Amino acid sequence: MVEGRTLEQLVGMSPINIPKSQWIDLVNRWFHPNHEKFSRIGTNARAQVKTPRTTGSMSFSRKKHKFQVEHARPPRPIECYTSTHKHKDGTFVTPIAQDIVEKANSLITENHIAERNSIPESAEQSLFIEILGGKRNGHVQGYGLGVTSTMISDIHDNILINERFTNNAKIQKL
Repeated sequence: MVEGRTLEQLVGMSPINIPKSQWIDLVNRWFHPNHEKFSRIGTNARAQVKTPRTTGSMSFSRKKHKFQVEHARPPRPIECYTSTHKHKDGTFVTPIAQDIVEKANSLITENHIAERNSIPESAEQSLFIEILGGKRNGHVQGYGLGVTSTMISDIHDNILINERFTNNAKIQKL
């Protein structure tokens, strides 16, 4: 029972704006024997997130698009992270998130880059990956959402490594 109601009662209370089949699936999920177990697992996982994002149901793709519309350019990696880890009032969600952004900005400064736009995005992405603890299994940086490492060929990876090396050499010359 959910909130003192039976499965049949809840199925009969389908909201107008939700298709009946989806409502029935949701109610059946609530009454599944493992629902409470999975709910606790999800609650615990969310509690362990050190830097929660503030986008709510807005995806990172939509957030990036919104930034691009407002600024007439795509967001750089640090700008994207900053916009997804700040409250509406401009404060960071946690001190850890603020430290990450400050460390990223100081690394850029340490590399003698006067303006953020003068650093290639791939170099900024590499710095940012280092700050966040290195590459994680299953995540492919710089390709957008949903891309896995098995989708990328070794040849393409080598091209990216060569581009990064070339960009780093250009940065050193500056």
